[in-house]
Amino acid sequence: MVNQDNLEKSPKHPERDHTDSGKTAEKPAGPKPERRSWADLNQNLKQALHTWEVLNEQMEDKESPEETQLREVKRLLGELKDKLKQFSE
Repeated sequence: MVNQDNLEKSPKHPERDHTDSGKTAEKPAGPKPERRSWADLNQNLKQALHTWEVLNEQMEDKESPEETQLREVKRLLGELKDKLKQFSE
């Protein structure tokens, strides 16, 4: 026996968009959304790689504050080593 309430609640056309208008859902024109998202992702990755390469080239000759400090410490240690040699002679 079929319940009348269940028949009214079940959709007659499952492929239809269940909006108030009752119109069927239209597929978007153009490339598939999956392909478009992969293309967008690919383009974003190419832009990120290009940006990385440009920044890497710009920063190649620049010394970080840590590198500057390390160079100064090495210089001071070299001077200290020379002064210690003078005392040992």
